[in-house]
Amino acid sequence: ISGEDIAIECSVKGKAREIVKSNIELDVKVLCNSTDVRFEKDDFLSGDKIYLAFRTPVKGYVAVFLYDDANDEVSCLLPYKHDHISAIPVDEDVTYTFFSKKDDVLHLHTQEYRLYCSDEHDTNTLYIIFSKNEFSKPLLESEDGRTVLKHLDFENFTAWFSKARVQDKDMVVKKKLISISKK
Repeated sequence: ISGEDIAIECSVKGKAREIVKSNIELDVKVLCNSTDVRFEKDDFLSGDKIYLAFRTPVKGYVAVFLYDDANDEVSCLLPYKHDHISAIPVDEDVTYTFFSKKDDVLHLHTQEYRLYCSDEHDTNTLYIIFSKNEFSKPLLESEDGRTVLKHLDFENFTAWFSKARVQDKDMVVKKKLISISKK
């Protein structure tokens, strides 16, 4: 349609309010094959171990999710599979190293993780979610279909995530892109 103007009219009904972002600064480092912060990386080889160094200036709660774009699936990495809580309580000014049994100061049911890719190269996203307020994570399903907090599809994750941010003005979200390649 060249040379013609097209006009589209639409109307939107509903209520809206500004989402006020929290000013809490988090220190988050994604670590490769070591819990030493000098090994901060965002490029991994398939089979590499992943660790997360986390520090907050205020007391609160943290949860970590991994979005695997190849499978369009979100997995809950923290709290760990056998922790029956929605988010991990953390103290201010303490550096936590998550996903390391050796460095677990919280004495949780720590799980260690390795990253793998199904193609020559995958890009995943870590969502590190923190709030001064306790929050509920989404309902996830396990591999065998029982209602257990483990996985959900990306559409349901973003719906939960959007609702949670509207309800909690203190919620902070850090996204970390992770690249995984076969060699």
